Amino acid sequence: MNKLIKSIFCIFITTIIFTSCISTKKINKSDNQNQKQKKQEKQLINLSYKMIEFSEHFDYLETKIKYPEFESFPFLNKHIKNTIFSNYENFKNFSKSSWTEISELNSKTLYPPFEFILESDIFISNNLISILLRDYIYSGGAHGNTNLKSFNYDTETEKFLSIIDITKSTYDKIARECRVQLENNLINNNEIISTPAEVDQMHIMINEGTFPQAGNFETFTVEKNIVTIYFEPYSVAPYSYGIQKVKIKN
Repeated sequence: MNKLIKSIFCIFITTIIFTSCISTKKINKSDNQNQKQKKQEKQLINLSYKMIEFSEHFDYLETKIKYPEFESFPFLNKHIKNTIFSNYENFKNFSKSSWTEISELNSKTLYPPFEFILESDIFISNNLISILLRDYIYSGGAHGNTNLKSFNYDTETEKFLSIIDITKSTYDKIARECRVQLENNLINNNEIISTPAEVDQMHIMINEGTFPQAGNFETFTVEKNIVTIYFEPYSVAPYSYGIQKVKIKN
């Protein structure tokens, strides 16, 4: 009888312990899920931003600027804003004096105002904020010029990253990959080029624009595991070809 009681008691205790372990595991699992969800929600809040719009209208200049402002990163915001408006103020001063001189020399002709148009592309992947600024500047002549500037900001270290930081590669390897893609796009698969001289000229532009140095690969963005490198008009091809892009898997 005593043996039976002892057996029942052992089974009872074992059941309680087993049930307690299962409950603890469920609680721990639930806590982990809640912590993970809270962390993701916090990251989304930290990475949230609003678009700032700025415009000015003068006889000599039309301006439209759009750029992001992040809720949790004042240092990044300051860097973006200073870059944009230092360039804009310089162009604004140039526009006023140049447009006035042109108008005074040709008083009978109505000249259109110059232009400063800036747009922003924003890509967010994990702890990296990637921003591309695209400005179009018209200061007279047949057409305006397009300028590109990018920022790649690590939100954990609060530092700006280079393409070498992101890819863990070398400028030589990046340059080779860019040359291969650009030659395929601009020479091998280009039906417009028809003479050996045009082919040679395109090779020269591509080789100069992709020479393995930091300045040629400063403008890039990151979206998930894809790094996109941008080349302004004239840097690897004539103006008519526009902005050129090379995508590299990271």
